[in-house]
Amino acid sequence: MNTKLKNEFKKALQFSNLEDKAEHDSKILMFKFLSIIEDEMANREMSKKELANLLDTSPSYITQLFRGTKTINLMKLAQLQNLFNIEFEIKLVKKAKKKVIRKAKDSKQKSLVIAR
Repeated sequence: MNTKLKNEFKKALQFSNLEDKAEHDSKILMFKFLSIIEDEMANREMSKKELANLLDTSPSYITQLFRGTKTINLMKLAQLQNLFNIEFEIKLVKKAKKKVIRKAKDSKQKSLVIAR
């Protein structure tokens, strides 16, 4: 990967505040749930329109969920569990600790963050 691309990738994963990071994390979490639902839909050869009808909601709402423009709530997740006769398993997984290494260079300090 070239340096410019690496820098753009790093920049895309930086957040100016905790609220932006929380919003990003909530979307990732939502897409994890929706990925499971998408697999179930594929197994049953179900369209998003059919899903909307079974959930008594609009097809546009389902499209917005899968595009990430709307956020799914716990009630809708519970309805999806019931509809597909599944249960989402929730478990705690601790993140790897990050170790900060400071390296002095020409009287300027640079920080490197290394995940362990």
